[in-house]
Amino acid sequence: MAGRCGHPRGAISAFGSGIACSVGASRLLFAMGRDGLFSQRLGEISDRGGVPRRALSAILVVSRSRSS
Repeated sequence: MAGRCGHPRGAISAFGSGIACSVGASRLLFAMGRDGLFSQRLGEISDRGGVPRRALSAILVVSRSRSS
């Protein structure tokens, strides 16, 4: 079943690791924005979900551009 792609658990592990790194990096950007080291907009939390949406979006845009 694994074939050329490797074991499915490896893909799940890589996916989880990518999410954890993205969330950690967005929290770092959030803290830096909140403390005034970066744009104040990165230090805002969304009302709906309580997450640093702008910081997370910035990380995802950068990681997507680097992976292409």
